[in-house]
Amino acid sequence: MNPVNHPLYHLVLARLRELYREPGVLFWVFGFPLLLAICLGIAFRDKPPAPSPIGVDMRLAGADQLVAQMNADPLIRATPVQADWEQALIRGDVLVLVLQGPSGPELIYDPAREGALLAKVLAERHLQNPDAQLVSVPERFLSEPGSRYIDFLLPGLLGVNLMSSSLWGIGWAIVQARGRKQLKRLAATPMLRTHYMTSQLLARAVLMLVEVTVLVLFGEWVFSIPMRGSWLDLMLVSFVGTGCFAGIACLLATRTERNEVISGLMNLVMLPMYVLSGVFFSKANFPDFLQPIINLLPLTMLNDALRGILLEGDSFWVYWPQMAGLLVVGLISFALALRFFRWK
Repeated sequence: MNPVNHPLYHLVLARLRELYREPGVLFWVFGFPLLLAICLGIAFRDKPPAPSPIGVDMRLAGADQLVAQMNADPLIRATPVQADWEQALIRGDVLVLVLQGPSGPELIYDPAREGALLAKVLAERHLQNPDAQLVSVPERFLSEPGSRYIDFLLPGLLGVNLMSSSLWGIGWAIVQARGRKQLKRLAATPMLRTHYMTSQLLARAVLMLVEVTVLVLFGEWVFSIPMRGSWLDLMLVSFVGTGCFAGIACLLATRTERNEVISGLMNLVMLPMYVLSGVFFSKANFPDFLQPIINLLPLTMLNDALRGILLEGDSFWVYWPQMAGLLVVGLISFALALRFFRWK
């Protein structure tokens, strides 16, 4: 038998045609790896070593002179630090602090933070005795709850969870219902599309309360991650973030009935925020020209607010610009979803 006439040949050919006609499948197979490689390549590109940020306690004798001396070193970016030195370390503004100790300057840093050991060596070099004799500078580690990498990571994971559960929980559910003709049957009822969309948002908000509570309590009990802010503020921020991503999910699911398409669309939306929004590592790894764009991403705005409330005890209103941004994105997405929504 001619191989071209074999049933297996035609079945394989038909399957390949199905795949390349689906934009979602094409994105997942080809676009996703390329986009991931580009984003990570930008974040971790070859570049000259950045100056190590070192904070100098202004109560230290000769602090002004020490700051000027360190800033003359191209490997150091020295910053005067006042009473809020601990917050500077937690936020990653500085890697090492030169503080006034009982008998002179001492160094405080978190050895688990990337770049801290190099910054500590550079600081020691400028604190050594000018007589060419090495002086051991006292040092202590900052490893209290609230200043570790796991403390940085948990709010990012919480933000990712709110984004992923909203997009997959709503977008996937709508597409599944459309594919099974459930939406077509609902269209025959007196229910409005506004009712259907709002029900998706409210159901997700109820689940959000459980998700946030479980994850925060787990971090507190297992890793001693502090909850320094108000639970009410945390829930308000989480609700606004959930509403934003719920609106995006409704918009993505307005037309398609194919699982492959909605999967590709959701990954297209989530991937840049996974990489850029400071979930697993600081967004400062990216070049300066990208920072304004990164700060406008919904997940960046949500993560900044979650970290501020959890780790620094900030209130909801400190982050009103970020909350306003999330509300605008969510409302515009929800309005467009209502405009273009299709029952079948």
